[in-house]
Amino acid sequence: MIIAPISHRGFTLIELMVTVAIVGILASIAYPSFAEYVRKGKRDDGRALIGAAEVAQEKFRVSNATYANATASLVGACPSSGTCTSQGGHFTLAVSATSATGYTLTATPTYTDTTCTSLVVVHNGSSITRTPSSTACWPK
Repeated sequence: MIIAPISHRGFTLIELMVTVAIVGILASIAYPSFAEYVRKGKRDDGRALIGAAEVAQEKFRVSNATYANATASLVGACPSSGTCTSQGGHFTLAVSATSATGYTLTATPTYTDTTCTSLVVVHNGSSITRTPSSTACWPK
């Protein structure tokens, strides 16, 4: 009688631990890049809100002698009542320092963003200033 050797199928504990370690290293490298892409997408949502509000301010000024002093007056960019939020819901908009020659728009994120704590556009009639001036917040 010939006894065939018993073949063991499966993985050893060492092989599993090496695989888990490799997956952990790859995840620790990939996750920060993924998180930054998500933040960039959310910032695009805020910049789109600011852009729509700038266009609405100019439309308002064509019909009036001054810029709008409330988000409710920014037709097309904000609802006529309630909070003005971006399309994705990642930013809220505030209007301040309005006059016949300028305004300030502030888009505040509804999530935690340490690089771009808020997106601010100051239009003073002859120039437009965007802060923070980081290219992460306002890419060229």
